[in-house]
Amino acid sequence: MDAKRFGLECNNKWRTSKAHLLYDPEESSRLQNPGTSTSKNAPLPELSVSIPSTAQAVANYCFPVNVTLRLPNHTEEYIEELLTDSTRFSVAMMKSITMTVNGQKSSQIINLARANKQQVERELVSSTTERIVRGWFRAGTNEGEASWKIGDLVETKYFIRVTVHLEPKQPPIFKHDEPIQMFTHSKEQFASPFEIQDAPASNLLLASSLGNTWQRF
Repeated sequence: MDAKRFGLECNNKWRTSKAHLLYDPEESSRLQNPGTSTSKNAPLPELSVSIPSTAQAVANYCFPVNVTLRLPNHTEEYIEELLTDSTRFSVAMMKSITMTVNGQKSSQIINLARANKQQVERELVSSTTERIVRGWFRAGTNEGEASWKIGDLVETKYFIRVTVHLEPKQPPIFKHDEPIQMFTHSKEQFASPFEIQDAPASNLLLASSLGNTWQRF
């Protein structure tokens, strides 16, 4: 497992989630091309996402993420090309704002930032068709982002979305949303925004103006 190889399996500061495969690409290929020879027992693609176990991000500070992708039926060259194509492989921090008026909900989803790739791991992997993308976010303006809600009227949420398309015009085989909580401040001092925020955090944005209706996380 990627968590074990990176020392995350026994580290309570990290958690790993496995993404749901939206469809079997080999089965789809057989249906679209009946004459194509493909194995019915071919291993399936896999995707997992590792983030700090607190799932707490601080606005404009470093938040790390590790994405493990396994494509057992593709070549190393294909996988390398896919990981460098932002239209086919994307790791982004998203913001969702939902409002309810007269019982009707409306939502807006904003792409805050794409992950900065720190390293693509090619050695500490279980096979040549597996890669671990290690990256980080520095999303939002300083002290300007926060998870919050006012009853059932308004809610602002954040999540990391990982999307994988085998080909540009095909639907994604993975579209995984990993929820996080965004905070305006950390309760500890950090010398640099690039330091990993794994300390307890707090939200101070608009707290005084909203008073008791403000729900803190």
